[in-house]
Amino acid sequence: MIGTLIVLQAVALTPIKPPVMLKPEVLQTYPTAATRALTVEALPELPAPVTVTLQCTVSAHGGLTECIPAEDGGTRDPAVYLQRFYATFDREKTNPIVAAALARMRFYSVLPDRNSGKAKTTLLIREVISPTDRPPQKPPLGVIPRGGVKIHADPTLDFDAFYPPAALRSGAEARVTATCLILSDLSLFCRKPEVDLPQFDKEPPMWRQPAFDETFRRATLLVLATMRAEPRTATGEDSVGREASATINWRLP
Repeated sequence: MIGTLIVLQAVALTPIKPPVMLKPEVLQTYPTAATRALTVEALPELPAPVTVTLQCTVSAHGGLTECIPAEDGGTRDPAVYLQRFYATFDREKTNPIVAAALARMRFYSVLPDRNSGKAKTTLLIREVISPTDRPPQKPPLGVIPRGGVKIHADPTLDFDAFYPPAALRSGAEARVTATCLILSDLSLFCRKPEVDLPQFDKEPPMWRQPAFDETFRRATLLVLATMRAEPRTATGEDSVGREASATINWRLP
């Protein structure tokens, strides 16, 4: 809570540049098909695509943070930005489409603005929430044996940013394996995450790993959704549409 207050105070005191529309040439990473699917899984069926306009500040490393709805084109007033940031928490609870759009912002990164000076750079992003974001409902085309396809992490991904905060504070670790469907863009839409308890030479710590199982499961699905498989398996078959298992080892940074 203290850290959040400090961030909000910084937003209120730091000048903000007028928002500009996100341009494709500054993109470093963007939501995969799997991350899009994860963010809409709780939504009711959509009859048509819905566009949500958001304004986000750009962090020193190019991540999009402190995002707010900005249907009116956004603001350059820090006080107004802060007011809208507070209001976002209520809108996220009452409007699942806005919540889905906001959830996707963590999967974007852009080239940092090295000339921003003391004023924060802000971008407008038009995020489309579409019925086609859901994963295919057809049965998988087959199962790839363990180790039968190479999976690559996004080199720009800040892995630590996905570590469950409560587990990180408590020193909890885990190993999670999930079953993943390889989508058309080679991203991994994963399900059935299973948590393995780490081995202890003595009595387990007081935090007891099961208390964090659910947060580790969700974090694992998010991290794996940012990764991509090779288009071909070790035996030369197409990997798209097939299932493979993948494991994330959560170890303290």
